[in-house]
Amino acid sequence: MFHSEALIDQSQKRMLESAVESLRDRLFQDRSELDDDIAKEMERAGYSEDNQKRYNHLQKERAEVEGKLQKELENVKQFFYRFL
Repeated sequence: MFHSEALIDQSQKRMLESAVESLRDRLFQDRSELDDDIAKEMERAGYSEDNQKRYNHLQKERAEVEGKLQKELENVKQFFYRFL
């Protein structure tokens, strides 16, 4: 009796693992298809991967410049506080 229950549990476990693996594979496939569809639609709208790379690069540069500016403003503020 115990042996048959263990076999049933193992069988159910394998079925569940198989279902989860199939679902995971399907989700990855759907995600890949969606990414491809988005890329195609962006190309149709005039965007390219190079545009996106350039935009990301400019955003990074902007963040760096803003960080440096903020530090310089803090330095100036501290400088003037010494005279107050």
